[in-house]
Amino acid sequence: MSLHQPRNPEIQELRHRSQSAGDLPSATSVIDQSLLALDERLEAVSQGIDAVDGMLVPSQNGLSGGNDDVSERGLLLRKHASLMSEWGSVQEESDVLREELKEDKWLTVFRTVTDQADGMMSSLEKAVNRCQVCSSCLAYILFDTPPVVLMTIGLLTPVGFRLASP
Repeated sequence: MSLHQPRNPEIQELRHRSQSAGDLPSATSVIDQSLLALDERLEAVSQGIDAVDGMLVPSQNGLSGGNDDVSERGLLLRKHASLMSEWGSVQEESDVLREELKEDKWLTVFRTVTDQADGMMSSLEKAVNRCQVCSSCLAYILFDTPPVVLMTIGLLTPVGFRLASP
């Protein structure tokens, strides 16, 4: 049951790509597509497991016959038990992987939103700086005095050259 083994490098690449991708819709759609592909593969294997179970139930009930039949059935039942144990492990691993990919998707969303917020803060800082320059220029125009002089007499504050309250 090597359902996850060959896909492990693909999954790691997917996780790395989704964490470093700047394109949120692309990164989240890749994760969604991978989750759908995982579900499809697991469903196909599940159907096969159910079919094998259906074939083995009559065999488990009819354990009569010679020693060769019993030993073959015993071997078959042990292999079936091993298969079922491994199938249970695969299902648990896929559930963990599914949760991790969902978390990665949210991390990608949060990272993108954080980057957008940083960009907005940068724009706001530029706008505040421009407003401070404008207020300094306005103070100079209104009072016909350089901002340094207005700061010394308390009409302007040193932080951003804002007009001080009278």
